[in-house]
Amino acid sequence: MSQSRSMGTARYSRAEVNRVHRANPCDNQIQGRTQSTGMSLTTIEPYLRFEKCSTEALDAMGYAEFDALPFGAIRLDCRGRILAYNMTESLYSGFRYHHVIGRNFFEVAPCANTSKFFGKFKAGVVGGAIDVIFDYFFARLSEPNVLVHMIRAAPIEDFWLLIKRT
Repeated sequence: MSQSRSMGTARYSRAEVNRVHRANPCDNQIQGRTQSTGMSLTTIEPYLRFEKCSTEALDAMGYAEFDALPFGAIRLDCRGRILAYNMTESLYSGFRYHHVIGRNFFEVAPCANTSKFFGKFKAGVVGGAIDVIFDYFFARLSEPNVLVHMIRAAPIEDFWLLIKRT
């Protein structure tokens, strides 16, 4: 799921994020993105379950489905370099897609460079497998409490970070 877009430094302004996230950010984002792409909610229904989202399902998604997920989804290589970054995570984090693709996740999000987060990632890289869900606190975000689902994308050595705001 690689795209070639130029890297930049633009970020979403707080006003843009607030405008998009009215009452329920996930519902507003799914409705807006599915309407603009002509998709129905039933098309992406199987992918809406954060805890049960499989790497096979993520790999099979088109760009519109990937961006319509109600939680953040980031694909990393075994060095932590960001390969894919969906619109939901972009809106929550404030970083635009083209600003983060190709960069190291743990440099983009230095608050994740801890034994609790990076340690789990490193163990997954060394051990060759990981499928773990844990609570985390991102100090730099406006909604800092999250659930992180870290999964290895088999058979290649990539990893998915699914990030759900709590």
